[in-house]
Amino acid sequence: MIEICHYILSLQGKVIGSHSLRTYSSRNIISLEAKLILQGSRKQIIQQQSRIHAPSLQSLFFQEESQDHDKRQFSVRFDKESGLVKVTKGKNDQASSPYIQPYQDPLSLLYYLRHFCHEDHLRIPMLGKDVTARFLREDNLSGALGQRLVRIYDLQPGGSYVYIDNEAPHYILRLGQRIDHQIIEANLVNISHEKLTKKTKSDFKNDKVQRFKVKDSIDTSNKDKRIRRRVVRKPASK
Repeated sequence: MIEICHYILSLQGKVIGSHSLRTYSSRNIISLEAKLILQGSRKQIIQQQSRIHAPSLQSLFFQEESQDHDKRQFSVRFDKESGLVKVTKGKNDQASSPYIQPYQDPLSLLYYLRHFCHEDHLRIPMLGKDVTARFLREDNLSGALGQRLVRIYDLQPGGSYVYIDNEAPHYILRLGQRIDHQIIEANLVNISHEKLTKKTKSDFKNDKVQRFKVKDSIDTSNKDKRIRRRVVRKPASK
């Protein structure tokens, strides 16, 4: 089943666009696909894709493509087997850096927050920086799902904020992001679901992100002894 969250984008109370986020899974991989459309003087279309290793909730792949006057593409692959983070800009600009820890990307970060939204403080490794999610308070928010009790988080650096439904499956009801010294706010207006079609399953199966199998292991160096996941490469099924 595909979960689709639809948001309206606003700036200083004026609607400036829309945003949709599709989430679905197959085997041990979670797929997130986002499409952001800005109207008016900011006219732009941004499409993002993320692949997450479900048992560990770490990002495997992220891609962003933006269209305004021209077309730009950026992708990053977190390749644990080679020990490299591989970054591609456009067709020919490629670079790599050491893979030193599990990372999140802009979409997997939101998925991660939904799953750990009862924590008061989270340090989330991102490529180039760590993001700190700090719980501020609980509050009531009226919206598409009626009045809901939400947990509000402040994200630093950047000054973004997230309102997460206190009840499972912990939808993100509001998201604010600072851009050019202004806050663009996304408010949830509708949630819909679609069945996974044969084409979607086929596209997912043929995705370049290789499949994984997982064996549990205990990281005894971690004070809370949470279960960590040891990832083992498994060839893609044909």
